[in-house]
Amino acid sequence: MRTQISTRATDLTEDLRHRAEQLAADLGRRQPDLRFAKFVLERKDLIHAIGLVMAFTQGDTIVRHAEANDWDRAFLDLERKLERVLEEDGGR
Repeated sequence: MRTQISTRATDLTEDLRHRAEQLAADLGRRQPDLRFAKFVLERKDLIHAIGLVMAFTQGDTIVRHAEANDWDRAFLDLERKLERVLEEDGGR
């Protein structure tokens, strides 16, 4: 599976890179047909936002977005949203 990480108005620190790569690896283990995960990390004033596009081998795509006042909460919110979508109908 390929992973891409883009940023807007924030630096891609090692911590942020590690978090995104770790989340992508977890998704890849849970969804073996996941072929691509693209993260967009953006900071606007006090808001930290994460966008995620997941592409699967059969052509399905899932897009999720999360935001919070800090990166910890934004990643937790994204993980919570992903849990919901992965539980529904096997994820897609």
